[in-house]
Amino acid sequence: LLQEVLAEISERDLAYPQVWADLGDAAYLRGDYEQARERYERSLQASDTDRVRVKLAEALRAAGDLDGARDVLAVVLERSPKWAPAHAAMARVHRDRGQIPEALQEYKQALQYSEELGYLKQREIALEALELAPEDVELNLRLGHIYLQHRVYSAAVGQYEKVLQLDPTTVAAYGGLARVALEKHDYERAIEYARRALTEKPTLEEQIGLYGLILKAERGRVGPGNPLGEAGKEALYRLAELYLEAGRPADSYQELAWLRERYPDYRRKDVEALLDRLAALVGGRLPGEPVPDQGHTIIAPGDPHPPYNSTPPTSGPHYPIPASWGVHAAPIPDEVQLRNLAGGGVLLQYRPDLDSEAQQKLRDLVQELRTSEQKERYCRLIVAPYEGLESPIVLTAWNRIDRLEEFDRDRILRFIDAFIGKGPEVGDVECTPPTPSSTP
Repeated sequence: LLQEVLAEISERDLAYPQVWADLGDAAYLRGDYEQARERYERSLQASDTDRVRVKLAEALRAAGDLDGARDVLAVVLERSPKWAPAHAAMARVHRDRGQIPEALQEYKQALQYSEELGYLKQREIALEALELAPEDVELNLRLGHIYLQHRVYSAAVGQYEKVLQLDPTTVAAYGGLARVALEKHDYERAIEYARRALTEKPTLEEQIGLYGLILKAERGRVGPGNPLGEAGKEALYRLAELYLEAGRPADSYQELAWLRERYPDYRRKDVEALLDRLAALVGGRLPGEPVPDQGHTIIAPGDPHPPYNSTPPTSGPHYPIPASWGVHAAPIPDEVQLRNLAGGGVLLQYRPDLDSEAQQKLRDLVQELRTSEQKERYCRLIVAPYEGLESPIVLTAWNRIDRLEEFDRDRILRFIDAFIGKGPEVGDVECTPPTPSSTP
C-alpha cells in the first residue's frame, strides 16, 4: 500500500520525506536493513532530520556497519548534543563493538536527557544499560526514579531496595522510598524513610528536599489547617536554617514567620536568633511587608469565618477550590484566592479605576512570565481587579503584601521571585503552565 501511495506523491509534496522514512521503517521491521538504509537515505536527501539520521544509524548498526553508524550519529550529536535517542543509539554501537565503558557513558547521557521520551522508552534505555552493568548504583537508582515518576510504585520500591542492597548509604534511595510512601499516603513511613536518609550525610539541597518531604508528610498526617506535630515543627525550623545557609532568605523568612505566628513557644530563642541573622543578612531587601498568619483552614462555601487582617487577605480560612491561574476580568472572592495563595501563588490585583495602560501592563507581565522558558516556575500567577483597594495595585503572597501607587515592573518581579511557590498547601494545588500560544 505504501508503494502505491508513494508512486502518486510528488517530490514537491511536504509529506514525501516522511513516506520514504515510513518505508524505511517497514523494511527495518522485515529485517531488510539494506533496503531500510536506502529508503532512509532517500528521505534524508529530501529533508535532513536528526530523527531519520538516527533511524539510518540503527539500520547500519543492525546490518553490521558499526563504523558507518558511529559516523552518522556523530553528526547528530554535534548538532543536538542533548538528544536522548542519539545517545541511546550511540550506546548500542559501542555495546556491539565491545566498548562497555563508552556504552555505559552514552546510556547515562541518554537517561539524563530522556525526560521527553516517555515511560516505555526511558525504561528500555535503563534496562539495556543494566544488562551491561547490573550492579551499577547510578543506573539502578535512575530506573527507580523512572518508576516513581510514572507511578509504578511497586517496581520503584523494588528498585530502591536493590540500590540499598548495593550501597546502604544511598541518600536518594531512601528519599525515593519516602516519596513512594508519601504518594501512597503512608505518612508515618514517609517520615521514617526521610529521617533515615538524613543520617547518611546528604548534601545541602538533599537536606532541603528531605525536610520539605517530612513537612508535607506531617501536613498530610494531621490534615489541612490542623496544628503540626513535633516532626513538622522541626522540619520548619530546619528548613529555615538550611534556606539561610543556601542563600535563600525569602524562603527562610517564610518558615520562620510560620513558626513564630503559629507555634510561638517552639524553640523561641532559636527562632529569634535565626530572625536576627536573617535581618542582618538581607536588611531591607525582602520585598513587601509581613502579615500575621491566620491559619489555612478549609471551609465550605458560605461558612462564616473571622475577618481577615489585610485587604486583600494573605492567610486565613478558605474554600477548597482555587481560581484558575492567569488573567481574570472579574474580582476573585477572598475565600477563593486564599486557596491560590496557600498553594504558592502570587496575586497581582488592581483597583478597577486603574488606568487602562497600567492594567494592560499587569496582564502582559503575567502572560509573559507564564509562557516564558521558566513557565513552570511562574505558573502560579493571577492578575485580577479588586474593589476597595487603598492603593492602585496590591501584590499578595502567603503572609506577605506589597502596595504600589503605580506599575513598577522591577518591584513586582522582586516580589514574585521572593514568594512564588511558598505556601502551606503547595503540593495540593496543581498548576499546569500554558503553552506560549495560550490566551486568557
